[in-house]
Amino acid sequence: MNNSKYILFNSFDRAGSTAIVKTLGLNESVEYLIHPFNGGPFRKSMYQIFDDKIASTDDHNFFKNLVKGELKRDYIVSWWHEKFSSTINGKKNKLHILKTTINHFSIKWIYDNYPLIDVWGVWRDPWEILNSILKNDFHGKWYDDAFDEIKDTIFKESEFEEYKLLYNEADSPTKRTAFLISARSYYFFLLLKKNFVINYHEFLKEPQTVYDRFVNNYKLQADEDVYNFAKQDLNVVGSKLSGNKVLSHLNDDEIEYVSGAYRPLMNLMSNKYKF
Repeated sequence: MNNSKYILFNSFDRAGSTAIVKTLGLNESVEYLIHPFNGGPFRKSMYQIFDDKIASTDDHNFFKNLVKGELKRDYIVSWWHEKFSSTINGKKNKLHILKTTINHFSIKWIYDNYPLIDVWGVWRDPWEILNSILKNDFHGKWYDDAFDEIKDTIFKESEFEEYKLLYNEADSPTKRTAFLISARSYYFFLLLKKNFVINYHEFLKEPQTVYDRFVNNYKLQADEDVYNFAKQDLNVVGSKLSGNKVLSHLNDDEIEYVSGAYRPLMNLMSNKYKF
């Protein structure tokens, strides 16, 4: 187990990370914090590559305390955390999972400054993510300003060379949402360490295997039967989307664009993670 008792668990929205952390939270040694950063500095700068030019003293102090196994509660401003977390202040001698969906562009900063804090990622087919977002009508309310906010990052950072033309061609809300899913996920999984990714599709089929592998990684006792619990609808908002590539929301032009927008991400996941 790492020295810190706090780990970061990042995914895109609607990727199944809440279901996974709730299942992991069945272990008596695990607690989870839901969206602790949704009202703070990371939310304000989530579409920039987070670095020390952006980071404040409070940001550093928060993570320095996490390394020591302590939670600076006054740093967290999030009604999600208050309502859905299994712990508010963090108990001693527990492994705490900070479940987040906004830390795609802060992964390098965390690696460089706080290598003792493990960063995990959840992978789900981006077509399913898009369809879940559209089905629940989240694409407007969750990403109203995001496409404009990410523009400078796309055209400034070398990692996004394949996304520059895609940005200019995203001329509908559906296309822009697919672009955001792909670009943010691409950067995160490009940097994420290979052994710290959980495949949501594996979790659906074999939740016990995913659970056992995770808790064994941290040398926790793993004697819970999680199968029936994991089969519930564990969303905190929105409804569960069944099936695979449900394309009824998209017209032919959108399907063609989304296929192209996802290509860099899918190639990365195939080559690096064999997904």
